[in-house]
Amino acid sequence: MEGSFKVKGMNQIQPYKVSDGTNYIGLFITFSCPRGCSYCINNAIQEVSPRKMAEGYKWAQGLNRLETSIPITFNGGEPLDHPDFFYIVNSLRDDLKVDMLTTLPYDINSFIDNMDPKRFERDLPYSSIRVTFHPEKMDLQETVQKVKALKKAGFDAEVNLVNHPGAGKETRILAEYIKSRGMGCAIKPFLGYQDGKLHGHYRYMDSCSKKKTENVNCRTSIILIDPSGDIYRCHADMFSGNSEGVRGNLFDENLNIKDEYTSCDNFGFCHPCDVQIKFDRLGNWGYTAVDIKGDNVEELLEARIDWERL
Repeated sequence: MEGSFKVKGMNQIQPYKVSDGTNYIGLFITFSCPRGCSYCINNAIQEVSPRKMAEGYKWAQGLNRLETSIPITFNGGEPLDHPDFFYIVNSLRDDLKVDMLTTLPYDINSFIDNMDPKRFERDLPYSSIRVTFHPEKMDLQETVQKVKALKKAGFDAEVNLVNHPGAGKETRILAEYIKSRGMGCAIKPFLGYQDGKLHGHYRYMDSCSKKKTENVNCRTSIILIDPSGDIYRCHADMFSGNSEGVRGNLFDENLNIKDEYTSCDNFGFCHPCDVQIKFDRLGNWGYTAVDIKGDNVEELLEARIDWERL
């Protein structure tokens, strides 16, 4: 992209090159979600602090300034809850690709009619539209039919399950059913606490213990953008609205995200998504979104792969 990008009716905004060390761009255009699952990962440490949603034209301007080959992943909440979702995606430059994490709560025909499958095409080892099925709030038959409709329309879509500790064999049965219907299925580990027990494999011991806080130095490899356009260093800061974790704002003409270690006083109350051992976007196991250093920080050197793709 050369020069500046301008959305009709708005002032110009200068391009911004995303750091080569970035692994992931998570875009949370809304924290709203109609599902209301009891084990929502967003609330793993504390309830999400509400934020005002930026309007679609601002997202179009802000996202189009980004110079990057990394897909922009629409998260939530539920991204389809933003009233301008279709406008935002359709306003992006052709060279920008997108991912989406969704539960597909609304009419699937509306999505198919308003979206181009080419927008979601990219060369990564997992589907660009990942539909998380939550048995607590969703109907399996309805979800399967929606994903089948997406695939028939040319979209790269799969169903994701959460290996909830209370589900037992049910998760495996669901996965086999989904696979038998001709679609991909991934089983992701349950993260956080259930009945007082912490689940998940985390790089840093005691990072999610919620027993005490400790000062550490932290460096992130992700860009997380909240509904107002603020960019945070980690999920814990973003969901809580911790102003000390703001790295800049997407709509700021003078945006300058520094790739460096910063001091943090909240170690012990890290969000599971930040310290979880997992695959990076290229499919390499052993990745963690943040690198933490501190006098009393102990690392878990090895962890079995607790993700499964069928």
